[in-house]
Amino acid sequence: MGQKDPRQMTTGEVAKMARKAGIKNADQMNKDQLIQAMNQSPPEPSQPGRGGGKGDTPAPKNSNPSQWKNIPGNQS
Repeated sequence: MGQKDPRQMTTGEVAKMARKAGIKNADQMNKDQLIQAMNQSPPEPSQPGRGGGKGDTPAPKNSNPSQWKNIPGNQS
């Protein structure tokens, strides 16, 4: 089942989504402001590591850091 379009949802439903997305002061925003805030904010990582640290994804099994650049999805 796909996600509903936020514009088709009630303000309360959009506010709940915004709080889950980590938007602060969601209760003080109107629906358009909530949608805009959710579209602008990057998802919060489950673990710290924004500076290129460990991040959310565990290292692949049987690999070492010198091989990580060759793993699909790790090219930058």
